[in-house]
Amino acid sequence: DVIFQVAAASGTGVISAVKEACVFAIGVDSDQSALAPGTVLTSMLKRVDLAVEDGIDDAVEGHFSGGIVRRGLEASDRDYVDYVYNDTNQRLITPAVRQRAESLRALIKSGKIRVPQSLSEACGSQ
Repeated sequence: DVIFQVAAASGTGVISAVKEACVFAIGVDSDQSALAPGTVLTSMLKRVDLAVEDGIDDAVEGHFSGGIVRRGLEASDRDYVDYVYNDTNQRLITPAVRQRAESLRALIKSGKIRVPQSLSEACGSQ
């Protein structure tokens, strides 16, 4: 019923195919609803701008270090991931679904739900 394409602009063909198949899509990296109005439920946003800003701030403050930094829904008000909810897609997302998404966001931010950091962690050692 829903295809979540994760290839940014390279995945626009997926959204076109989803429209032809009469199912829904979830876009990624930017609001992709204009590609198939009425078909794209939402788009997942990776807030790379915030991560870059953090790196710049760390460099300016003299404590930047290279390496892998994982970001997501933080306990603070600074979310490194988000989803699009606006005039274009709000008619596709019921109030109950939106409320559930926001409830899950709060549970993740509070630590009551822990998001696995790897496939092996999510599925257990195989």
